[in-house]
Amino acid sequence: MLRIALHRPLPARHSALLIPTKAKPVRRFGWTSLARNAPTQEQFTPQELTRADTSIYTAPLATTVRNIKIFSVSSFAASAAISPMFFLIDSEIDIPVRVALVGIAVATSALSTGVIAWVLKPYVVSGKLLGEQSASVTRLDLLGRRYTSTITGSELKIDRNGRMFANLRGNANEPYYIHETSGFWKHLGLDSK
Repeated sequence: MLRIALHRPLPARHSALLIPTKAKPVRRFGWTSLARNAPTQEQFTPQELTRADTSIYTAPLATTVRNIKIFSVSSFAASAAISPMFFLIDSEIDIPVRVALVGIAVATSALSTGVIAWVLKPYVVSGKLLGEQSASVTRLDLLGRRYTSTITGSELKIDRNGRMFANLRGNANEPYYIHETSGFWKHLGLDSK
């Protein structure tokens, strides 16, 4: 959060709105601002941070995975939408050759979109503990939309030799990927298996 302070003191009625920080002011364009990531009194204590780490999980690559899926689907849609233009352009290339070129281009784009969707389907982008060893986990579908399912630590089995981006298997052989270094992994009881 960026905080801006004026050079003149504020009236007493506004002093309750100010939050004291340990950041050093930075002077730009006649205004004094505090550093963006400066420590403030609003930050968590180490005990609160540890507790928050184990109850809520946010994957470090969540935004990247979503962007990859959206880019892949949109590039497939663009290649499918542009493909009729190859038949409208006057050229020396015969129609069967044009059909083959367009078909190969669209098929390659569809194949890469399918592979990306298959590889990244197990990736858990966020999760929240519901009880002792159960959690609500969120993954992304083909279009990058979120969908949630509930899992328990007892139904999960560690499986590192299966498909890519999957280190867990559920009861219905449903793959999941949760970063092993997270407190979320440990709270589900997976570090002892």
